Amino acid sequence: MKNLHYCFASLLILLSTTLAQTAPKPDPSAFACGATSFTPLDDSYGQTVVSSPDQKKHISLNKDGSFGIFVGQKQIGSLTYDVSADVEAGWSPNSTQFFIMYSDSGSIGGFHAHLFGIQQGEKIAENRMTQIAFDDFKQQHYCLTRGNNLFFLAWTNDSRRVFLVSEVFPTSDCGKEMSRFGGYLMDVDSARIIRRYSEAETTTIEKSCRASGKLRL
Repeated sequence: MKNLHYCFASLLILLSTTLAQTAPKPDPSAFACGATSFTPLDDSYGQTVVSSPDQKKHISLNKDGSFGIFVGQKQIGSLTYDVSADVEAGWSPNSTQFFIMYSDSGSIGGFHAHLFGIQQGEKIAENRMTQIAFDDFKQQHYCLTRGNNLFFLAWTNDSRRVFLVSEVFPTSDCGKEMSRFGGYLMDVDSARIIRRYSEAETTTIEKSCRASGKLRL
């Protein structure tokens, strides 16, 4: 019986070590609250998974730029983007949604954010809210030469709302529009804009969220 207990304890230690290696803790360099920023050039990138809070789902970050979406050990989908740098991925508090954010042109842009829901346990559906926020900000501020960035910040604790940030490319060829940004509180179910936030308000929300790990409005 002692040997059985010893083997079981050893297995738990091994499993804990493996999970620690494949699920890095959040880092302060990430834009999204509580997320971890990954670089596709890192050797560990293709071996990294981002697990949901309930530990029943995960995102696999692959070297070819694709993202494998798993429920348990079953892959239910694969998403592929033109990934260059600063990849971030994470799950909603209730483990039913996930986001993927990345740059396709280096560390200052262009940044793209995608939000998905998992329906009926296995069906992946992209939420159009990210495009709605992007298009709304574009009507007010836009860089003709480079375009705009879109960032994901966080979900509310109930997973029903999302905070997004849109930004004009921070380069001088964007003229007076350079680096302009604004925040958007979005409703998950309807994908509608609940409220728009000024630059000052957005900055305050970002700082609070990164300090606490939670979105406070």
